[in-house]
Amino acid sequence: MKMIAWDRVCMPKVKAGLGLQKAEAINKAFQCKLAWKVISKEENIWVHVMRTKYLKQHNFLSCLPKSTDSPIWKSILKS
Repeated sequence: MKMIAWDRVCMPKVKAGLGLQKAEAINKAFQCKLAWKVISKEENIWVHVMRTKYLKQHNFLSCLPKSTDSPIWKSILKS
């Protein structure tokens, strides 16, 4: 079986790739979108829960991750 590099698969179709997006880039975009929702204080239940649980008296931009935080929250802070 012949192996194909992921970079080749993610190339545009006009360059003989499949035109797929890299999962890492998509994940980063979703994390940034979630961070923006927290910063902009969007009114939805998820934002309310995250702000209540993790921010309390802190500003999102100055918040540092703790070892007890969920992996999702840590990745959002990292983004």
